[in-house]
Amino acid sequence: MEPFSREELKILTQRQTGLCISVFMPIYRAGADSQQNQIRFKNLLRQAEEKMTVLGLRLSEAKTVLEPAYALVSNVIFWRNQSDGLALFLSPELFRYYCLPTALEESLAVTDRFYIKPLLPVLSLDERFLVLTLSQNQVKLYEGTRQHLREFEVKGIPKNLSEALDYDEPEKQVRFRSGSSGGERGNMVSGHGAEIEDVKENLAKYFRQVDKALHSALKNERLPLILAGV
Repeated sequence: MEPFSREELKILTQRQTGLCISVFMPIYRAGADSQQNQIRFKNLLRQAEEKMTVLGLRLSEAKTVLEPAYALVSNVIFWRNQSDGLALFLSPELFRYYCLPTALEESLAVTDRFYIKPLLPVLSLDERFLVLTLSQNQVKLYEGTRQHLREFEVKGIPKNLSEALDYDEPEKQVRFRSGSSGGERGNMVSGHGAEIEDVKENLAKYFRQVDKALHSALKNERLPLILAGV
């Protein structure tokens, strides 16, 4: 099963040979209704079978086209891994189905092309963005959507400040410590064996290395980037 995306949408909009079956249904994941998911799905396939014969296909031909979908009716793992909505597309040359994070109104279409209108709002849920978490101890980049967040590997990015500066003398490393001044709480930057200007210079070197690695990895991307820093 492929995640639904704009690339998948392009595939679905291509011209198909023969009749195209589009199935949409909400998925109930708890309670008594959850036991009816497979029954409702099978009923939709039977309705598709009837429509296909009305449109001129022999019953045996209709069953052959629908065979991959009928195989899902008794697939326990398939039904255990459902989300809130199911969309299925079937033609003599294409078979696609998607578990969707939003409930869909139950419907069926059998025409000369796939019916994709119910899927269009789902695309907004797949908008991507990046999150950069940055501190002296760790740098990580994540790629996210409204539903998921996963770590994005960046070649050449330093793991932390120490690696970026490659200190020979650990006592010179910059550290952040909690402190208070004038009755106000805050974070104070201090350096061991280094003046404040050296601290700033070291941080600037660190940030430039991070920026260089990100620029190289993301030069072809046009995604919004959120900075989560200390």
